[in-house]
Amino acid sequence: MVFKRTLDSLTLPQKCAIIALPLLLAFGFLFQQMYSQINTLISSSENELRGAVFLEKINPLIQRALIDRAQQQTQALGELSSAIKALKAELPENWPITASNLERMVELLPLALNNNSTEAQSEELGNQTVTLVRQLADESELTLDPFLPSYYMMSPMAFQLPRVIEYLSELEGHLRKPDSDAAAILSFVRSRLGTLGRAMDEIREATEKSAAAGGAITADTRAQMDAIDQRLDRLSAWVKEQSAKDLSYDIISGHDDMVNQLREAANLGFQLSQSLNKTLQADLTERIA
Repeated sequence: MVFKRTLDSLTLPQKCAIIALPLLLAFGFLFQQMYSQINTLISSSENELRGAVFLEKINPLIQRALIDRAQQQTQALGELSSAIKALKAELPENWPITASNLERMVELLPLALNNNSTEAQSEELGNQTVTLVRQLADESELTLDPFLPSYYMMSPMAFQLPRVIEYLSELEGHLRKPDSDAAAILSFVRSRLGTLGRAMDEIREATEKSAAAGGAITADTRAQMDAIDQRLDRLSAWVKEQSAKDLSYDIISGHDDMVNQLREAANLGFQLSQSLNKTLQADLTERIA
């Protein structure tokens, strides 16, 4: 009865306000949650953008390190080490793993670039470049991107391409030593070609998935992939031709041409990485705006 009398005493606007209050509270809570999620997405996208920009800066230094490793030359060692240290100084404080990876790369450079470097030291530097890029992608949250076009774009850029480029550089280094065991070299190249072929298939699949989801995969990007595949095909044909020889009496030939093909393929790999990166940065910038 008290409730009925209280209700009867209220005016129509007051009754409407009481009815609307739970809805207003619900909408307020929903708006607050949406606002929080948008801020989280913007913050995450900004961190991703910093990661993509940093990768764009570090890629030329990785490229220089791998070229010098293949040629076992140390002329640019001081300049290269200084450039890596300068980039490390630009890192956000919340990227300690990337900072540690850069420090380790600087430590490995003098060991892997000189003429007396062991295969293990050379391989460790190559692995470090791959680890650097992959853990940079993790630390900058690129691997957590929630949008399919940019997620599929990030995948080859941060995971497949670094290993493809490292293997191409590694093969170049091996073919620069023509006096080595010919049969062993051909077997090694053949093994790496199988891995590279599968990786390039994965890169194509990821980029096409990105395009299907709305990603801006350009004709230049596809042309760069085609150009890498063409050089791998030439290398495969060379291995087949050389393997047909009786290596007990004959020697393998054509090293210089294959070294050039591998250098071109590695450079194209970096160009492909930078192309995907530019597209990813444009996507992230638009998302933040």
